[in-house]
Amino acid sequence: MNQVEYLIIEFAVEFYPSLMHVAHEYNISYSEIVNAAHSLFQNGDILASLHYGEDLEENEEIYNTVLTRSEIEAHLNGEFPVNYYLTPQGGAKWEALANPNWNQFFTTAFFDCPANKSGIIGGQRQILEKLLAMDCFMHEKHIPGTEVWDILEPWKATYWKTLTKGYLVCYQKKSNYWYLDDEHTPITWAESYEQAGRWYAKMTKWYTRPRFY
Repeated sequence: MNQVEYLIIEFAVEFYPSLMHVAHEYNISYSEIVNAAHSLFQNGDILASLHYGEDLEENEEIYNTVLTRSEIEAHLNGEFPVNYYLTPQGGAKWEALANPNWNQFFTTAFFDCPANKSGIIGGQRQILEKLLAMDCFMHEKHIPGTEVWDILEPWKATYWKTLTKGYLVCYQKKSNYWYLDDEHTPITWAESYEQAGRWYAKMTKWYTRPRFY
């Protein structure tokens, strides 16, 4: 697997992107994307979902599609709306190269909490508890006492990866969270924000990239 093939696989670890996203994110030429994606499709590492219809009500998706070279080119030219995703084989190849620490993985719980609540989900409860403890520095501030915890057995961590157990916490959030509370002065706020940022950056590095990157 070459570098461009790896980047295409890595970009699809958590969601269904388009090949245009990869090209623009990493400033890769369309010709390189075509060659790499075509190889991944032919090897069974990725598949595509095709979109048909002008509006959302008429839109249909067809999954498990292997794109031809000409279809990949049409997609990159904006003439063929598709997204791609990892097969179990592609996911296994990514894991072999990236050595992910799934216990360290966490993400926003977009669809797992009630409509009036936000949430986070991950492999270790301690990590989620720390995220909540410093939420005013990292993302949205939750209202203490509104947390509802759940254990997921098994846990579908991504669309292609299922783990034995995961933890979900849902909560109500405050509408305005960028402010100094009673516990912090401007100096301690800055110090705490910097410390939280370092920890968060460390936690989000839950896998490594191959040397060719």
